[in-house]
Amino acid sequence: MIGLNKINKIYKGNNSNTIKDLSLNIESNGITFILGKSGSGKTTLLNIISYLDNDFSGDYYFNDKNIRDFSLKEIEDFRKNQISFINQDIKLYENLTVYENLSIFCAEEDKILEVLNIVGLIDFKNRKVSKLSGGQRQRVTIARAMLRNSSVIICDEPTSALDQKNAYKVFDLLKKISLNTIVICVTHDKALANKYGDRIITLSNGTIESDTIINKCSLNENNNKNNKFNYKVLFKNSFLTFLKPSFASIIIFITILATLFTCILCKYNYKLEDIRTDIEKDYYLNNNIEGYEFRISKI
Repeated sequence: MIGLNKINKIYKGNNSNTIKDLSLNIESNGITFILGKSGSGKTTLLNIISYLDNDFSGDYYFNDKNIRDFSLKEIEDFRKNQISFINQDIKLYENLTVYENLSIFCAEEDKILEVLNIVGLIDFKNRKVSKLSGGQRQRVTIARAMLRNSSVIICDEPTSALDQKNAYKVFDLLKKISLNTIVICVTHDKALANKYGDRIITLSNGTIESDTIINKCSLNENNNKNNKFNYKVLFKNSFLTFLKPSFASIIIFITILATLFTCILCKYNYKLEDIRTDIEKDYYLNNNIEGYEFRISKI
């Protein structure tokens, strides 16, 4: 979905190359963490992905379309409809209630209440934002992002001002959201990245130092929409399980093979019965034998 090709970002003031010849593809849902020391280019990369910063060289593809070729109206629509933000600097209307803050982005009451229930703030819907804790305020921003139904959620140190308990609550929500949405998160907290990340990218001096897939299954599980039973996959997985040195695995493998063999044999037997019945009917009819009681017996 997101493709960056040979991106370079140079700050003209000091002529420093913050992003250097960087190429990156993010094609699947899940949480992608971007790590690195201060000054490594993390926030600059987020600004490029969100296209808040378009003063760079290279190509940026979104859903196979080069954003560099977009008109001003298309760029505006991209930022408005495809990207949502969750930042460490929580921007909410302090004198409005939780519900009123969300109603700015969505006019459907049922939808707002549903999202508030998901983020655990349904009992705080009529409370002013100024009366909320830091963790609750951040959950309001997550609810806002959910209501926008964006394809990509950009998080810049979303839990830096929270304690560990509230940080985990925030990322528990983001993990659920990432099942259907690309979540890209910058953080200095490696423990959070290792706990919740599906992919971890480490930047150093504007280039990718490492790119590690942590949870490949999570990244791909929502791309597989075919739920039909697949005997080939079953046999392959069973065979791989059999290779593991486990008595229980061997029993499971033998049981599956026996079940498949029984199904095939039953299908073959009933086919033979149909042939046998037809032959018997033809024989007795041709010989004018009346009153014969036909029956089908298993072979």
